[in-house]
Amino acid sequence: MRIARREFIELSGKTMLGTAIAPSFFNFLDAPRGFIEDILELPGVKKIHKYIEDHKTEHIAKIQSDLQQPSVSSWNMGITEMAERMKKSFKQLGCKEAELVKTDGLSGVWGWYDAGAKKTISHYMIEV
Repeated sequence: MRIARREFIELSGKTMLGTAIAPSFFNFLDAPRGFIEDILELPGVKKIHKYIEDHKTEHIAKIQSDLQQPSVSSWNMGITEMAERMKKSFKQLGCKEAELVKTDGLSGVWGWYDAGAKKTISHYMIEV
């Protein structure tokens, strides 16, 4: 797959806005008192928190490892290596697809994870 960097950015933004998550993401702040506490008590949320706590050391080691990879986009230093690391991370997370997207600038990294949910979240991050 090869697209212009501008097209990659526009497509990512349109995907996020198309999900209707962006405009309503912070609606939970207006929730009645006790709402957040109720959510935190849900079995699924507790399971997530337990998983995070049980794997905290692994997560910290992964973040530390990623932070040790030099990547300076203005020098084009380590960018390909970091992109490959992110692609590998997407695969390890269970993404069915993960690939580098060639652009007219630096490559983007695209991953797709199907959790069977009704809504989709799109995330785009750009280095500045």
